[in-house]
Amino acid sequence: MLGTLDKGPVTFELINPATKTKEAVSMSRGVFVERLRLMLYDLEGASRVPLVIHQAARGDWAPFATFSPGGVTSGVSVMYLTVTCSETAARITEEDIVRESRDTFVGEYRTRTHLRACQEWPARDIPSSYYEPVVVRRSRS
Repeated sequence: MLGTLDKGPVTFELINPATKTKEAVSMSRGVFVERLRLMLYDLEGASRVPLVIHQAARGDWAPFATFSPGGVTSGVSVMYLTVTCSETAARITEEDIVRESRDTFVGEYRTRTHLRACQEWPARDIPSSYYEPVVVRRSRS
């Protein structure tokens, strides 16, 4: 199934809820793996993963598009970019991307897409002390 997406986006039909007509939609590997990852975040979504993978392997992508959060479009929260572009994006190295995404079903897609978005997103400089461990001092009673 991922091999199919590695060759390029898949195209399939879905019913447009507004017009009640079938429309051709296209989905890339990156969108598929990102939405699949999001399905694993809650019990209801995770319980549907075996079905959507099974159907996708048979060439039927509609169940995935129906059950996945956000459908087959890419998108990310404004708050997420606001925080992560300032706090983490600048610290991610090429070596980090390769090492941490090796042999994962998402691969490098998510991190590289995130970093591209951060190139356009306003970010604040974070003082180096922000990354230092918190030390808790106990008062003597």
